[in-house]
Amino acid sequence: MKIQDLILSFFEKANRGCLRLRLPDGHTHVYGCAEDQEPVELVVNDSNFFKRVALKGDIGLGESYIDGEWDSPDPAALLAWFIKNKDVLMSDRFEWAMPLISRLASLQERILHRRNSNTKSGSKRNIEAHYDLGNDFYEQFLDSSMTYSSAYFRKPDDTLLEAQHEKYDRICRKLDLGPSDNVLEIGCGWGGFAVYAAENYGCSVTGITLSPSQYDYAVERVKRAGLSGKVEIVQIDYRDMIGQFDKIVSIEMIEAVGHEHLPSYFSAIDRLLKPDGLSCIQIIMSSDHRYETYCKTSDYIRKHIFPGSHLPSISSLFQAKDKANLNTYHLETFGLHYARTLELWRDRFEANWGRIKELGFPETFHRKWRLYFDYCIAGFKERHINLAQVVFGRMNCESYRFEEAAFDRDSANNTLRPVQFLESVAN
Repeated sequence: MKIQDLILSFFEKANRGCLRLRLPDGHTHVYGCAEDQEPVELVVNDSNFFKRVALKGDIGLGESYIDGEWDSPDPAALLAWFIKNKDVLMSDRFEWAMPLISRLASLQERILHRRNSNTKSGSKRNIEAHYDLGNDFYEQFLDSSMTYSSAYFRKPDDTLLEAQHEKYDRICRKLDLGPSDNVLEIGCGWGGFAVYAAENYGCSVTGITLSPSQYDYAVERVKRAGLSGKVEIVQIDYRDMIGQFDKIVSIEMIEAVGHEHLPSYFSAIDRLLKPDGLSCIQIIMSSDHRYETYCKTSDYIRKHIFPGSHLPSISSLFQAKDKANLNTYHLETFGLHYARTLELWRDRFEANWGRIKELGFPETFHRKWRLYFDYCIAGFKERHINLAQVVFGRMNCESYRFEEAAFDRDSANNTLRPVQFLESVAN
């Protein structure tokens, strides 16, 4: 059986959603469509698409898109269709139908990913590979706060900047930040949270990063804000940080830690946190039921966008946390808010592609990052991945008062996920 025919035979088994496939010869196939369903579209420009998908799964799917072998009017919707039907498309029968070379290709990708382990030297190399593409580049799709993590939308029409500030403020409220607090931010990015917390809550903040570009930008930003006496930016690995802090914040940095280094990450938080201190981390999560497989494989994001990245499951997070002297006080998930954040980033990226191109990035880079945004949008909308903020502290931590405060003011617990917003994103 030809590889193309084999792939098409599995498309026929898809039982969720509707796909319209157009082949290079102009023939069209429709899979799983009821009369009232609007199909997602896959336009195959080159039959090599089938070979790459068969050999390398979602990595092959992504690389085929980068090279223009397929297109879609809505790649995010198409990728969501693949996720919906993942159990059928990646069944045991499909795996055994693939030739030995397919399994060897998969093994090669796993080996390459393991070489990106986040040791101290590996972490620096991996961070620079993604975050040092240039501050000018990131300015083209991030909002003016230069925040590269999910926002929190209280209302559907919130601007991205408003939603990023709400995300920052939720963390500050959960930690009950105040002028007497000395805060450590592990993975401070371009300094957005550090400046916000110092300006709005009066606390002192030490932000640490491994990225030279982020460090230079954040240092200058702190100076411009007149906060040099309140905010310090340090270029250092979290494992080498010393001192103790009242509060510790880490916003989507744990994804750069790696499964084998999760105990070291929480050990560092335990060591750096004062006895009655609190920590809040924001984390992108893999699902528990597929985590073992996830740890043994690689994917498009880990190969082409974030080398060395890893999405912990909530169980792996808690197992690593339990080895440190930390207790869980609060957990909130809001994955659909990330889908909306990514849509806004993607739209800004597309609108400003002309400027990005002038920075020296080729069309293949354009397609690589466009697919990155759509890949993640689909993942969050289908709950394939999720997002959480988690508050940790020691047992009987007297400084944790967030839930009690929520009853007395317009705080997070009584406005967690506006139904109107969630419905607008999910649709």
